[in-house]
Parts: sequence; structure tokens; C-alpha cells
Amino acid sequence: MRKSIAIFGGSFDPPGLHHHRIVEELATSFDQVIVVPCGPRPDKVTTVDPVHRAAMVDATFRGMKNVEVELFDLENATFTRTHELEERFREQGDIWHVIGTEWVYGGSQGKSAIELFWETP
Repeated sequence: MRKSIAIFGGSFDPPGLHHHRIVEELATSFDQVIVVPCGPRPDKVTTVDPVHRAAMVDATFRGMKNVEVELFDLENATFTRTHELEERFREQGDIWHVIGTEWVYGGSQGKSAIELFWETP
């Protein structure tokens, strides 16, 4: 049976207790949780510089069982889209993407954020 992997991407600007609790819950349901703080987004300005954000994300999730922090975007000042994360991790197991409700709100009217920013490979 393939490993189940939850990919939890976000700005984490800054990471909060709610992010920690979400990852705790995910870790009870998935074999692995990969936390991916995004780099510069075309639609959102960040308030904390990448070095400090990386340190805060690492401190928030360090030591959690079955949790890995992927700092690629912050270290390379890039923004990795969801389908690119899928490609990067798919060989490791079955991928599940964790998203916030703001991405799907309004979907029944075709007005969700995920539909507005949808990009296919």
C-alpha cells in the first residue's frame, strides 16, 4: 500500500497556533505531512521576510511526528504551484492537498479563488 501524504502549503506569514493544530490533526490521518511555506506569490504581499518566515515555520513544526518542512520556495525566492508540488512528491505516495476554505468559498457560483487562479500544466 502506498504512503498517504498531505501537502499543506500556505504563506504562514506568520505561522499561528491554528496552523500547528491543523498539522497535528493531519499527522494523525496521514503517513506524512509536508508543510510548504510559499515564496513570493503573484497575488499576495508577505509581511515577514523569507529568512524569518523560514525560521518561524521551522520552529512551529520542528519535532512533530511524521511532519517535514519543505523550504524550497523560501530558499529560492520562488512560488511553486500546486501541480508542481504534485509532480515533485507523487512518486513518494498518494498526494492529498490541504487548502483553506477561502480557496473554495463561492465555488457553487464559479467564483472561488481556486477557480480564479487555476493553472494546468
